[in-house]
Amino acid sequence: MSRREGGQAATKVQPGPFFLAPIKRAMVMRRVISNLWNDESGISSVEYALLLAFVTAGIIIGAEVLSDAIGNELGDAAGCIEDAVVC
Repeated sequence: MSRREGGQAATKVQPGPFFLAPIKRAMVMRRVISNLWNDESGISSVEYALLLAFVTAGIIIGAEVLSDAIGNELGDAAGCIEDAVVC
């Protein structure tokens, strides 16, 4: 019996029909893809990430609109003070 690097004995693989190897690989890949497609455990984290992104975008947009509105009101108040006109 020959030895591989690392001191472990080499195991002998029984060869099967050469034409079945691609079919078996395709079946394994189909099963892996099917399992990934049907797995719903990771969906909740993606949903939380999307929700966080939307909330963050809403806060940023709201802050911009609010800062523009406050800036306009303060500008109007400053104009009234400078001109001493009834506003």
